Amino acid sequence: NSASFGPAPCVMATPQAIGYAPLSVVQDLGLAAVSILHPASNTPVAASTHSVWNALSEGGNSSGIPLDGPARLSMDITNAQEAMSWPIAGLVYMAMRKHSSGPVSECDGRREAVLFWRWFYTTRIVGRIADRLGYVWLTEHIRLLVLQRFKADVKCNGARVYTRADTIEGGGVEWLPSDLRRL
Repeated sequence: NSASFGPAPCVMATPQAIGYAPLSVVQDLGLAAVSILHPASNTPVAASTHSVWNALSEGGNSSGIPLDGPARLSMDITNAQEAMSWPIAGLVYMAMRKHSSGPVSECDGRREAVLFWRWFYTTRIVGRIADRLGYVWLTEHIRLLVLQRFKADVKCNGARVYTRADTIEGGGVEWLPSDLRRL
C-alpha cells in the first residue's frame, strides 16, 4: 500500500525530485539516499541505524541522564558531536498516564502494560526487529532509566502497579547490574 510510505512513491516517480523519508521507508523501497557532511568533523555520514544510535548514545550518556533530565525523559539528539552520528535524527516515544483509579481489572491492565514494557525494553529480539525495520533501539542506559520510571511512577488507586513479585530473579534487568559487578 503506497499510502503507508507517505510521499516517497511520488518522489520515486518524479525525475529529479528529492524528499525526506523515515529510514524504514528508504530501506523498504530501496531508495537512493544521500550522505551529509557532519558539521563538526566534515566527515560524510550516511543515514543508518548505527549512525542514529551514535547520536542517541551521545545524547543519553553525556551526563548519565537524557539531556532534559529524568523528569521528562526527553532529549535533543540533533547535531551530535560524534563524527559518525547522523545529524538530523528524531525520536518517537510513547506516553502513559501515571495515575489512575478504578476497579481492580483496570489496575491489572495497567500492571500488564508495565510488564509488557519491561519485556519490550529487556528482550534482545526487540532490538533485532527494530534494526531490521529501520528503527533504533534505545541504549541500555536509557532503557533502564525508562523502566525505572515506569516501575516507580505508574500507579492505580495510589499504589504502584509493579512490585518485586513481578520480577523473576536472574531473568531480566534486575539481576544484570549486580551480576556484572561480581564479574
